[in-house]
Amino acid sequence: MSLDTYKLHKLVAKGFDTLYTTHKPKWDKMVKKAAESVKEGVAANEIIRAGDVIATVEHGIRISKEFDNHLALKKLTQKYWATRFAEYIVEKNYPHAEITINPGGN
Repeated sequence: MSLDTYKLHKLVAKGFDTLYTTHKPKWDKMVKKAAESVKEGVAANEIIRAGDVIATVEHGIRISKEFDNHLALKKLTQKYWATRFAEYIVEKNYPHAEITINPGGN
């Protein structure tokens, strides 16, 4: 699970960026609580992985009235929007490292 450029463009085209910014404190709190919950479940020496946080956040998104209202307003019926929006809000809180290509080869 990760947010790629295709998914990002589709989310923005359907207004999920606005949904995020309109209710930013709610989504950010959801991500923080999910990350804390995941941390409690893994060994002390293990890192928290984005996929684990995304899976935890996804349930909260699915039962959110703001998310339901957005789906209804945009007439979106596909089930994947919750997963993609979870990826989006987790990445907003914990950005992925950018991959850079060195033109010299290394």
